[in-house]
Amino acid sequence: LGVRDPAPPLSPKAAADGDLTLGEVRLVGRDAPGLVFKLTRALAAEAIGVERMQTERVRVPAGTSVALFRIPSPTRSAGEPSPKPRGSFTDADTDVFILHGAVSTHGVPAPGIQPALRSLAAELDVSVVLEWERP
Repeated sequence: LGVRDPAPPLSPKAAADGDLTLGEVRLVGRDAPGLVFKLTRALAAEAIGVERMQTERVRVPAGTSVALFRIPSPTRSAGEPSPKPRGSFTDADTDVFILHGAVSTHGVPAPGIQPALRSLAAELDVSVVLEWERP
């Protein structure tokens, strides 16, 4: 598992489409099978497409204390909770999985995606942040 080549940029037609809402998604946590699958399935269930994605796996050595991973979110809505730090890797070498992707949906993003991502983050013991560009 390594860094994936980014997908081509949005087509001129898609980029010019007035009702296309763009955003970005970030996931960070202990590497495990199925992280990308489960995230993209949750996004697709709310009609959110992945335009491009980059992933990376980083080795964290034993004895390193890591509060995993508060993902900064300067555009978080008022009252929306911050992702909680997850895990502390002090027992053995651990692989940390990092995903960053560009996403899109038509019209206004479905409000159900944020609770679904919080539930997914808790299930997988990762941090997930989805932010939409402000017009």
